[in-house]
Amino acid sequence: MVNSRQKGAAFERECAKHINNMLAETHINDRVKRNLDQYQRKNLPDLKLRHINFECKNYGRRENNWYREKWWQQACDASAEGEIPILIFKFDYNPIRVTFPLHMLNSNIDINPNHYPVAFTSFEDFLEILKTEVQAWEED
Repeated sequence: MVNSRQKGAAFERECAKHINNMLAETHINDRVKRNLDQYQRKNLPDLKLRHINFECKNYGRRENNWYREKWWQQACDASAEGEIPILIFKFDYNPIRVTFPLHMLNSNIDINPNHYPVAFTSFEDFLEILKTEVQAWEED
């Protein structure tokens, strides 16, 4: 029997490793960290990088291997005003996918805490989008 907490923690570590590798390759000094307080308190992200909050979900195979709205809502609930919610999800035997607010691609898109227009992409493509975001921090 699979221990879902261990499976989730392993997936969080895997996601953090990939994000941190991208940051290191880009010579960005920030690092994403697992939020261990998430087990004691509600509405906390799994991973955090400055104002970006990551919710990570790793589930078994399903008929419809698409994200669940409640997962996105959980990511949004863990993000205060001015923070960016990100949902990283994977189903067994499928690639890692990412749901993120469209305003990461186009800052002219309004941010509404009650409704974020979202985009979906592969984890690899999202890392390229994230790289652009964090490189802008270095320029500030």
